[in-house]
Amino acid sequence: MEITLTERPGHLLVRARGCLSLQTVTELRDTLLKAAAEQPRGVVCDLREL
Repeated sequence: MEITLTERPGHLLVRARGCLSLQTVTELRDTLLKAAAEQPRGVVCDLREL
């Protein structure tokens, strides 16, 4: 799985691409928790290519 973070005006975009499985779900969870801990105004998750 590939996860990218992009700062946009007013929010942080988290884009995940690839296959979500028991092996990769932890990486996605940890990335989302870290992004939220930075307290952006918003977090948008793009999961269209997951």
